[in-house]
Amino acid sequence: MKAKVRGKTVFCILLVMILAGSLLVSSCGKDRDDGVIIYDVYYLDSDYSSLVPEKYEGNADTDMYELLNKLSIVTGNPSARGIGELGVSTIGVDVEGGVATVSLSGGYESLDVAGQTLVKAAVVKTLTQLDSISGVKFMLGELPLTDRMGAEIPVMTADSFVSNPGLVVSDENSLQFVLYFADAEENYLRSISREVSKNTDASREQIVIEELIAGPTTGDFRSVMPNGTKVNSVSVADGICYIDLSNEFLTGNSPVGMNLTVYSIVNSLAELNSVRKVQILIDGNITEITRDGVDLSQVFSRNLDIVVGQ
Repeated sequence: MKAKVRGKTVFCILLVMILAGSLLVSSCGKDRDDGVIIYDVYYLDSDYSSLVPEKYEGNADTDMYELLNKLSIVTGNPSARGIGELGVSTIGVDVEGGVATVSLSGGYESLDVAGQTLVKAAVVKTLTQLDSISGVKFMLGELPLTDRMGAEIPVMTADSFVSNPGLVVSDENSLQFVLYFADAEENYLRSISREVSKNTDASREQIVIEELIAGPTTGDFRSVMPNGTKVNSVSVADGICYIDLSNEFLTGNSPVGMNLTVYSIVNSLAELNSVRKVQILIDGNITEITRDGVDLSQVFSRNLDIVVGQ
């Protein structure tokens, strides 16, 4: 079983770094008159759901080994955690033709899908600030890193990842969302605008799911979430929103078919600029279950064909 990024598993810290030689490179960091070059080192936030850039003062001699070392250390800052705090370390690094080859330790395999994506994004976005590095090729030990379907992951660039804007709160602490619930006949989805006024540290994506679980507030709409469903975690990486729900999502009494339930989630999240697609996890794992003709293991895209009143 994959270890979850948030909460239930305590990750051991591996800080194994191979610092072989010195690669002198120029950088696209921000130069200062005193020769200091400012880099962004991308750490994971406190709940391991998005990236947090931290300023690092380097110089013209700063190379990929130095930046990876900064990325891997235990920061001591609860709001910015290095990949070493997830049990991941880099055990081999090389660069050729502008592509850095980074070999990750076995701790990477213990992470769930969202955690793995965030680790790759942190490494890529940190290293590609160097002028000598335009992309990163990942290895797991001595073998090329593959996705869950066994396909080799290609060279990744900073453009491979979509930043998660996180929580946006107005001066009145008011958030505006477009949510999709079932219509009165429970055959289609309908959209409704909802303003949420609450003081919360939750991301916009998590608030969307919690509002769907809370259900509609008018009689023209029907609830879509199975009874008892809880949110374990929500994260966004590479434009994919990973929703980790409790097992009640599969076992709870559902007011509508799974097709409406899934696309109420997907369509509601896709209204956010940070989300292009959605992956649903159950207690930290991708489920191979097909329910009401819906394969829950797939990554879902927005579906407006089942929406009325648009």
